[in-house]
Amino acid sequence: AQKTIKKGVYDIVHSHDRIFEMDLFTFHGIPHRTWIKETKRNRLSLFDRAMVWVEQKAFNNLNAPIIMPVSNLVKEEVLKVYDVPESRIQTIHPGVSFERFSSLDRQVCRHEIRHRHGLDPDDVVVLFVSMNFELKRLDLVINGIAEVVEKEERNASFKLLVVGKGDSKRFMAMAGDLGISERVVFAGVTDEVEKYYLASDIFAMPSGFDTFGLVVLEAMAAGLPVIITPRVGARDLVDSGVNGFILSENPSVAEMTAALTALATHEKRMQMGENGRQIAIRHNWDNTADKVAELYRQLIAGRNH
Repeated sequence: AQKTIKKGVYDIVHSHDRIFEMDLFTFHGIPHRTWIKETKRNRLSLFDRAMVWVEQKAFNNLNAPIIMPVSNLVKEEVLKVYDVPESRIQTIHPGVSFERFSSLDRQVCRHEIRHRHGLDPDDVVVLFVSMNFELKRLDLVINGIAEVVEKEERNASFKLLVVGKGDSKRFMAMAGDLGISERVVFAGVTDEVEKYYLASDIFAMPSGFDTFGLVVLEAMAAGLPVIITPRVGARDLVDSGVNGFILSENPSVAEMTAALTALATHEKRMQMGENGRQIAIRHNWDNTADKVAELYRQLIAGRNH
């Protein structure tokens, strides 16, 4: 990348990955050393040390770039590691494409997906979407549903719909041990995830870490109340108790149970889901692009002066 940049004359170099020099850096992750040592809890390999070195070159360059973290969670992690002036940090969230949902009929999707997976029309379907069941804490969601069903008979219609790829046998065994295997459906990977959002009632992803979590914004766009943790970057868009619930950093089963129980009534889910949809409307890709374009204009204007 460095050689290519040096060969040409460019108004702006905007990178989405670690390179030596750039004008803007959309930071989708967190400092690499933090990711390896604290999140993955591994030792730094030779490759990891090289990644850290490149990252340091970019952040400590005399012409340090404008850093655009995808969430305030990422911004906080950057400031823990690098001495970057906050004036050079601009949080810009990813966007969501509303036409993916507006082009579909919710009732048609509910009938199709629920019929496909043996779910009843009156079931309260909790959706979990992930390619990493462990990190996103699927076990907590399963335990929460089991406790809700055990405690209150009126909530006996709760079902869990899992979309994505992971160790489904392990988690189905867990559901079996809790006596709710008939309430858990693993749908696998799909290319029509929009239909699954529209067919569901609640979205839950109490992840141990997620720099943003686009699935949360997608769920909000589909009108679903969401359940997350403070370690999910999309927390920036969630007002706990208004359009979803933000649990504690290391939530207990009781916390998950309380959030699910609070969403047991149709009216509550609809109101909170609509509140979330209104927030998601303001975070479409056009608005995201406008924010980035404004930074481009500011950079070019600054050079001209």
